[in-house]
Amino acid sequence: MASNLRVDTILPSTGTNVAIGTASGSVTFLGDTDISTNGDVTIGGNLGVGGVLTYEDVANIDSVGVITARDGLRVTGIATITGDVKVGG
Repeated sequence: MASNLRVDTILPSTGTNVAIGTASGSVTFLGDTDISTNGDVTIGGNLGVGGVLTYEDVANIDSVGVITARDGLRVTGIATITGDVKVGG
């Protein structure tokens, strides 16, 4: 038989940490649930994003990878290309 616990606030009796755990090792948030933190978040496994991933700190981005552009690609600085270049259109 399943049961529900409904509370307005959960506060730790000692310390500063509150933990939620299950026998299966997973916790599922149902409904319109926002999860927020003012600290760091560490994810030990894979992260799946079903919606839009947004971030604010884009001042210093260093990335290596594949570029996917929907409407075009504009380079306003020096571009170094190593390997084959195929242009169609």
